[in-house]
Amino acid sequence: MGYKVTFVTKKIFNDGMEKLTIKNGYLPNYDKIRETKRRNKARKRLEYESATQAGQLDFDGLEKRAERLKELDRKYAPRLENAVRAMNRSKNRIMELLKCNDFAFFVTLTFGNKVDRLDDDETRKAFAEWSRKTRKRLPDMTYFAIGEYQRSGALHFHMLVGNVTAEQLKLTDSGKKVRRGRSKGQPIYNVTAWEYGFSTATVIQDKDAVKYYLAKYLTKGKADPRFFGKKRYFTSRNINRPTIEKMQFPCGSEFDIFDSIDKDAYNIDYADDSKEYTVLSRKINEKDYVTL
Repeated sequence: MGYKVTFVTKKIFNDGMEKLTIKNGYLPNYDKIRETKRRNKARKRLEYESATQAGQLDFDGLEKRAERLKELDRKYAPRLENAVRAMNRSKNRIMELLKCNDFAFFVTLTFGNKVDRLDDDETRKAFAEWSRKTRKRLPDMTYFAIGEYQRSGALHFHMLVGNVTAEQLKLTDSGKKVRRGRSKGQPIYNVTAWEYGFSTATVIQDKDAVKYYLAKYLTKGKADPRFFGKKRYFTSRNINRPTIEKMQFPCGSEFDIFDSIDKDAYNIDYADDSKEYTVLSRKINEKDYVTL
């Protein structure tokens, strides 16, 4: 199995926060990882189709229905558990990205009749094309977007947009106002640059609150099989990201990673002794920054 090592990941965010993730484990077997990815890639499409059909089956009788549900539970429960864990990891990555950026507008883009709004591939392609053209016209613009399914089954996108003015984004007053929440009374705009359907945009009042509000869309659909094997969120290439430093140390060596850390200076965000996994964080100044 190999020698056990301590993996340390240090992340520095634009808001001056430092996050340390410390995990004991074994060095990865890259040959095995590549082979597993190859096999999984071949199965992804079939799994997606099967999971989608799981909730659409007709049953001849209650007894047959119960048997089929048990079979589906045995078959898909582990995959759904994996999907939930992956979703939580994605939510953490999203929050890290959002912590590093400031945005000016909260935008929702919905598809109309110009594309088949129930065709995921077509709507994703249309959104990607619009994003490409908009970024070409506004190269300094930053955005973070996440997809969500409406009750009709159509996909639409929620976005945080920054480094752009209302004029550049071609916002026009819709004549309506936000009815509730912290932005109550604020005007609602339309994004006239959005050519594929309907849109709304509001000026962000509480930057931290809107970031958490957007991240919740990732867990709102739980383990929605329609997202299996598909990208859930999108960012512009120029979005700010945390500075990451990765290190590893042999376990049981004379050097203990915790000996070099002033634990009183950190908050313990998460600790699991059974998994040998710890997450620490603190607010730092440039003069206080030191390498391990």
